Amino acid sequence: MCGIFVKIGKTKQSGKQFKLALNSIQHRGPDDEGFTVFSGKDFEVYGAEDTIVPLADNKSLMYLNFNSFDGDFTDLDTGEVVFGHRRLSIIGVNELGHQPMCYGEGRYWIVYNGELYNYLEIRKELAEVYDKQFLSNSDTEVVLAAYSVWGKEAVKRFDGMWSFVIYDLQEQELYCSRDRFGVKPLYYWISSEGNLFFASEIKQFTFLEGWNPVIDEGKYGGEGCFGDGGRCVIIEGCVNGGRCSWCGGECGGVYL
Repeated sequence: MCGIFVKIGKTKQSGKQFKLALNSIQHRGPDDEGFTVFSGKDFEVYGAEDTIVPLADNKSLMYLNFNSFDGDFTDLDTGEVVFGHRRLSIIGVNELGHQPMCYGEGRYWIVYNGELYNYLEIRKELAEVYDKQFLSNSDTEVVLAAYSVWGKEAVKRFDGMWSFVIYDLQEQELYCSRDRFGVKPLYYWISSEGNLFFASEIKQFTFLEGWNPVIDEGKYGGEGCFGDGGRCVIIEGCVNGGRCSWCGGECGGVYL
């Protein structure tokens, strides 16, 4: 079990609120934490108090070349896309499994929660047929490599449980996916300022300015989380599910 938090949008959002939201799911990922802030085609990678310390030989890797935050986490304030991750190390337990992780010389970035049961088979195909190289033993890297080859169609090959958000830095396009049965949650909420947030747990949104949950009485106590094509709409405006594409600041919709 891991935890993710993602912000998308050009409106400034408190970095301190973002950090608190991620801290609130420390129980999901006590082994490591990480952040990546994207502005245009530039990015900065940050570590915090629980970030794993990489071996000297690995510190030059893009996703392990950490910066330090200032006291108020203002480095998180203005990013158009901000990734945060809490990691529970199960597969690929060393620092090479750290997230946010990148692939393809920094083009593809991911925050991921889950497990691919067939990741070894997919990894073998990617290596033998497409000559893909791997640094870690993690299934996270396999998800990224698969996306680099098959794009959004990659999920059709996945057998497992997952929720993830991938950012293609070159195209400035974001893609997120949740497994078919919603075993691994992926909630989203759009603020009144137009920022889009993704989270592993609804309570993460409570740290954000403007969050004002309203119970959707038409769903609560009735069909609940599985009454709208698998989307959780018990709280108005807060949805769990599906797939979503985003490019240039607009969410392309949720497709289940």
